[in-house]
Amino acid sequence: KFEAALAAFDVAPTRWRVTVVDVDASPVLAARWGAKVPVLLAGEREVCSLRFRPERLAALLAPA
Repeated sequence: KFEAALAAFDVAPTRWRVTVVDVDASPVLAARWGAKVPVLLAGEREVCSLRFRPERLAALLAPA
């Protein structure tokens, strides 16, 4: 559901890249994010976790 909701946003490929990472495949990532999965990050900044929050992604994608 999280990935499907994210796919609904028109993310310009030249500005943003979405990478899906299996947190459980890495002990380091599982220790850091395991309780918050799914989680959406912009670099190291958490945009949302546990459930998709479109308003937070829209604010991030809004032109500055």
